[in-house]
Amino acid sequence: MGRAVGVRNADYDIRRQSLLDGATDYVLREEVVSPSLRQIAIAVGASDPTIKHYFGTRSEFVGDILKNIGQRCETWRTQLRQGFPTVREALDDFVIMSRSLPENRMLVQANLFALRESLNEPAIFQAYVRYVVEPNIEALAERLVRSPGGPKNYATARAAAGMLTSNLSMIALRQIMLGDSDEVAMSVEKRFAFTMNWMSHGLLNDPDAEKVGAA
Repeated sequence: MGRAVGVRNADYDIRRQSLLDGATDYVLREEVVSPSLRQIAIAVGASDPTIKHYFGTRSEFVGDILKNIGQRCETWRTQLRQGFPTVREALDDFVIMSRSLPENRMLVQANLFALRESLNEPAIFQAYVRYVVEPNIEALAERLVRSPGGPKNYATARAAAGMLTSNLSMIALRQIMLGDSDEVAMSVEKRFAFTMNWMSHGLLNDPDAEKVGAA
């Protein structure tokens, strides 16, 4: 007796996740640039119709890949949400995390992938912001609020977290895209140190930005 219409195979979800993980690994490789649906299908050992069966259009598939990247960051975010005895210690630990964890490299590659894809499909950038960028910002904002001496206002903490993550992402992108050809002669380490130094002083001395606009 055949399977009823609309009823999935028992291994549907397992097969779908396997394809999704393989596709995610593939698009995050440095040498892969704006792959076609067929290229992704070949990379995961599937046919175009199979990919379409599980994920729909290419745009929908890319959105699912970005969601998968976001889910891979959850362990990192759990650590990022952790509060510290002082906001200074929270920021110092964030520097260590940003420089050393494997997820940082993954996020940089995801950023490149999302930006390239977004040139043709703005909805893809929206998916990247929803599944990757905003959850990371929110996790860092939680750390700032939970650490004594940091912002008491979550909205302010979120603004600070957004500034930090955006700036550090741009530093990483410049290094990858320009390398030694960058016309501004400043090392990645120095850019990173300047960003953290200025942001740290601002958060330590005016954590809730109450002096903005003050005489």
